Amino acid sequence: GMLLVREPGKKVVRAFACSGGICEVMPSQVVILADTVEENHRIDVSRAKAAETRARDRLNNRKPDTDLRRAEVALRRALNRLKVAGRAA
Repeated sequence: GMLLVREPGKKVVRAFACSGGICEVMPSQVVILADTVEENHRIDVSRAKAAETRARDRLNNRKPDTDLRRAEVALRRALNRLKVAGRAA
């Protein structure tokens, strides 16, 4: 999903694409352990679009050995990265 971070005393909100992991919220801090995290301005949009295309192709042109779960996860990850990349910094 999308993770939005605002540091104490700052107005700027930073956007990250993240997948997997856990979050612990405490009174004075938040700890996030994620499988992947990318800040929006560091996302390679052309690479994410290519990943989306590949995943859609795998889902639309299924073969007996197509791993549907893997293709669906890849599509969700690519769409999330594109959504976060499109968010203004």
